[in-house]
Amino acid sequence: MSDYDNFIDRVKELSLIGSLSGIMGWDQETMMPPKGGKLRSEMMAFLSSQAHSRITDPEMGNLISSLESQDLSAEQAANVREIKESYDKATKLPAELVEEKARHKSKSLRIWQEARSENDFTKFLPYLEKSVELNRQTAEHYGYEDNIYDALLDIYESGMTVKQLDPLFSGLREAIVPLVKAVGESSNQPDTSFLD
Repeated sequence: MSDYDNFIDRVKELSLIGSLSGIMGWDQETMMPPKGGKLRSEMMAFLSSQAHSRITDPEMGNLISSLESQDLSAEQAANVREIKESYDKATKLPAELVEEKARHKSKSLRIWQEARSENDFTKFLPYLEKSVELNRQTAEHYGYEDNIYDALLDIYESGMTVKQLDPLFSGLREAIVPLVKAVGESSNQPDTSFLD
């Protein structure tokens, strides 16, 4: 088996774990009985742990290093580059933090659903505070130059920084706030009876 085939087999495993997590997350939000939450939190933590151990496996790092120096097609090189970015980020995070974040996210969803249905968001506040703290820890492990949020932005938009986004959001705020106010004050309101 070639290095690239071995690499792809490992990536397929990661993809399968990601798909399982996605299906379980969807089920948790749509169909799971409320009392299934504790077990689901543990399942999500387990899957996150499995994915993390596979992506951070030293053999994965060796394969990536080997493949970077090989003559690959453009598609193969892109695959290696994308997984290397995931590998580099994952190896900065302790396994315990990865598990705790997954477990907490699942628990938080249940509490959010309860808080929303009861219109009592004070019960969600400790979970929100812990989410912020876990994300701060993640950012510290990733590292950043100017703003702690840069490390988290990079997860979703590689290379993006707060310094780049601030002017964009400032411009949007200037246009959107007056628009929302005007719509809210307008006597011409949409018919929402079909929602009942």
